[in-house]
Amino acid sequence: MINCEYPTMAFIGCIQKQIPVLPVVEDQIKFYKAWLDGVFTLPSTEEMKRNCEADYAERLAEGMLEHNAHEMRTIEQRLYPYLDSLAQDGKFKPWSAAMKGILLIFAGNNVRQACSAKSYRFTVID
Repeated sequence: MINCEYPTMAFIGCIQKQIPVLPVVEDQIKFYKAWLDGVFTLPSTEEMKRNCEADYAERLAEGMLEHNAHEMRTIEQRLYPYLDSLAQDGKFKPWSAAMKGILLIFAGNNVRQACSAKSYRFTVID
């Protein structure tokens, strides 16, 4: 999300269409703002590049095709750990198990029933 060479440049909101965009973008913004506010420091440019290359190599080793290696699928394997790491590093509240469950339901139904999935209404009761 943060450009390794130019850390004041962030790519926020570049998300697959079947994932609810706004909650993920909200966490990306919280994370980026936390860095701008000095809540945490970024690794060196070299370390960030090594991390990106290692992640890419891991995805290819798992059988992802090169043109799909950027995807956050599966949600449980890629997206949840990503969101959890944003919250941990940015020191803000991570998604609850209920919200993660809603995301899974929505993402699956958005792919299978794209026209009706957007009309779903959920209520989270604590």
